[in-house]
Amino acid sequence: MWPFTKRCRFPGVKENRNGTIEFTLTDEEALRADCALDNLAGLSFHPEAADRIRNGTIAVALSN
Repeated sequence: MWPFTKRCRFPGVKENRNGTIEFTLTDEEALRADCALDNLAGLSFHPEAADRIRNGTIAVALSN
């Protein structure tokens, strides 16, 4: 028997039946993400890397 029977749930995260997720940020989380992105204002990135840099920057800001 697997010892972990309870699924982990996170606030603001909704799992859809098709396996995708939807999430909402709190006001504080949104502010932190916006501030992190403001630090990148005026910089140029290769178009193929721009989304990854944006998502990574937000992820780091939220993890801090």
